[in-house]
Amino acid sequence: MNTSPSDASSSDSRSPTATPQHIGALSFFSLIAGLCLATGIDGLSSKSYVGRIESRRSSITVARLARLTGVHAFPGQHVHPGDKLFELQEDHLADQIIDKQRELTELASESQRVRAVAEVDIEWRRRELQSEIFQTQLKARSVAQERLTKEVEQLAWQDHLEGRNDSALGPPLAMAKSTFHSISFDSNKVDKRRVEAMLKEDAAGAAAESLAAQLSLCEQRLENLQRLNLELPEKIRMSVGVQLSETRLSRAQEELTSLHRQRDSLTILSPAHGTVGVIHHRLNDLVQPGEPIVDLDDEDSRHVIADIPSSAVVGVRIGDTWTLIFPGKLKRLGLVAAIPPRATVDPSTAKKNESQIEIRIEPSGKLWPKVPIGTHVQVQVTQ
Repeated sequence: MNTSPSDASSSDSRSPTATPQHIGALSFFSLIAGLCLATGIDGLSSKSYVGRIESRRSSITVARLARLTGVHAFPGQHVHPGDKLFELQEDHLADQIIDKQRELTELASESQRVRAVAEVDIEWRRRELQSEIFQTQLKARSVAQERLTKEVEQLAWQDHLEGRNDSALGPPLAMAKSTFHSISFDSNKVDKRRVEAMLKEDAAGAAAESLAAQLSLCEQRLENLQRLNLELPEKIRMSVGVQLSETRLSRAQEELTSLHRQRDSLTILSPAHGTVGVIHHRLNDLVQPGEPIVDLDDEDSRHVIADIPSSAVVGVRIGDTWTLIFPGKLKRLGLVAAIPPRATVDPSTAKKNESQIEIRIEPSGKLWPKVPIGTHVQVQVTQ
């Protein structure tokens, strides 16, 4: 079929023209469609749930009944180990410390007096003892000298008797003045002298033995005196009560130290780094033993607790990595650290028979932002 030029021109005038505005609009709609498709796919692969930032919490308590007299902390305050948090006061503790200090002063004075009495008594007794020791030493030396003299005398008489044994029959015949000398007379004279020598030798020996016994008694007495001299200070101190007074003084000092510890324990210091949480008492409140005063949150143990429906936890394992979205749309990673064996029932979903499981999520990868404890975050659970 032949077409005339007029028909061709009319047909070209009816076809649309592809302008830049048309191309831009087409690109925009294509991008929107792609985003919607990606969002739909992502929604099919994961679901978001609400979690909250928590940390390890410790409660500070007191061991004694006390009244809160000073507050140096406020909720949200960051504290360091040793920072003063509270001051408490026990009603009767101050009076007990004053009474114990007064008792300690009196016991110290009594102990000092008793020690002075003991020192004077020791000095006086020791002088008497030293004098007796000196006299005993002099007597021992005198007895030893006299004993030595008697022993020498005994030896001399023994030598004299041994020297006269050869002449027991009298002088030789050549030395006799007369051949008619009386042999009977000389024999009687020699026997008499020998008996006298023997008696003197025996007397010297007996005296030496007696002096030896006296010397032994003196040495024994001297040993006892020296031992008494060493034991004298301790015995006198015990007799006048030095040990008893020192024991009482030491016990009073220990009791006062214990009271001071109790007073110091009423100043509550921070045991670690953390953030002050709930303060359970106000100024001038009476705090019972074991009752918490304040809760401290450990900044170094931050984690997320997410209430996840039991149907969404199927297949979740410890060690799985989930995405967390913090305020400001900051994305971080979290590691599934604990899955409790028991679930809880949420009243809002009780009709659906849906139970909740508190999943503990700990930091993983890039550091989490410093947000307050209790802040809600979104937890994306991969299906």
